[in-house]
Parts: sequence; C-alpha cells; structure tokens
Amino acid sequence: MKKFIQLPRPAVNLFVSGVALVGLAGCLGSSGGGAAGGGGGGGTASPQTANAFQAQFDRVTGQGPTSDLPTSLSGTYTGALRVDVTDASQTVGEVFGDVNLQVSWADGQTTNPFSGNVDNLRGSIKGEPSGAIAGTLTVENAMPASISRSVNTINAPIIGPTTLATGAMSVIVTGDLTAAGETVETNLTLGGNFYGPGGTAMAGPVVGGFRTGQTAAIFDGSAAGTFYAEKQ
Repeated sequence: MKKFIQLPRPAVNLFVSGVALVGLAGCLGSSGGGAAGGGGGGGTASPQTANAFQAQFDRVTGQGPTSDLPTSLSGTYTGALRVDVTDASQTVGEVFGDVNLQVSWADGQTTNPFSGNVDNLRGSIKGEPSGAIAGTLTVENAMPASISRSVNTINAPIIGPTTLATGAMSVIVTGDLTAAGETVETNLTLGGNFYGPGGTAMAGPVVGGFRTGQTAAIFDGSAAGTFYAEKQ
C-alpha cells in the first residue's frame, strides 16, 4: 500500500488552567507519578447511530481532563470513532468504527507508543444502505505517533498552588477499505487529550483522507469526526 504524506496533526493540547480544574477534584488524591492503575473502561457496546456515539463521547469527556497523568502508561484502550466522509464537493457518507489501541509509554519516549487498529467499520457511503465496510485500519509503527505529558502549577481557588499533570496523544491508522463497490487507501489521525483520573480515557478529533489510487491527487476525499477510548 502506498504511504501517505502525513496530514498536519490536530491541535491536541487543548488545556488551559481553568479547564483543567474541572477534573481536579477527583484526581487530587491520586499520585502523579509511577504507572497508571487499574482501568476505568465501561465496556459499552459499539454505537450504531450518531446520537448513541455522541452520548458515549460526552460521557467519556464529561469525566474532565486528566490532571494527574502518571509518568508511564500501559494497557489497552477501546472505544469508537465516527466520521463524516466527504468527496471533492459534498458529504457522501457516515462511518463508525471500533477503536482498539494498545499503549506502552514512558515520559520522554520518542518511539511510537501505540499498536492496534480500528475495525468493525460500518456505515453508509454514496447513498448505499448502511452496512459493513471491508477492511481494517492499522497502526503502523513507522508512522508518527506520540503521547506527551505537561506539568504546570496553578494557583487554584481556595486550595492555593496546585500541580497539574495533563496529557495529549496522537496516532495514525492506515489501510485499504472497500465500500459501495470501491476500494480506497485510507489514512486517519486520532488526536486528543486524556480524561479521567490517571489517564483512564482519551478522546478528541479524527482527521484524514482517502485516495482511490486512480488519480495523482494526494487525497480524493476527506474524513473528519471524533473518537473516544477507555482503558480496560
């Protein structure tokens, strides 16, 4: 499969001091160092509609941004993504997929901390009835990916100076997908922030594109949406 020119990474460091306070109350009792503890995932069923997906996305991000990200993470994060698919002129479909990411990371690491895939892809493309989309999008070790940890001390109301350890991530998945009688080379970047105590979830934007291989264009269309994943 042809390699893609990397898309610009989404702006994943979304934190400001005031926003980080949202998740502070539940995290102050946890240590900011060492490996992450047990998983916080709920093991929910794969969303089948945009409303069902949004409800799960809101539940995950509603935990508040992580304020005590440890200096290492290890484990499996599972969840879902939803993207709108657009050709050169209009939106032509909606696609859902299951996110399965294995993480092995330590603060300062420069190698790819992710492995895994996005599978069980399904949706409606070009007016076709909703159904399965053949293919899997896989994390390629050679493609750029990262987890970053930022430590800042803020002067929180009432409790005074407080140290916050927040986190951001980015990973690329690629593969050939077949739908509506057409196979396309697909490249998606999942980027976002960590949520919940100890970084037990991640969520954020999905951006990318697809190429039929029949033109000289870098991409013949685009995909944009959001994803979430929780530690199991």
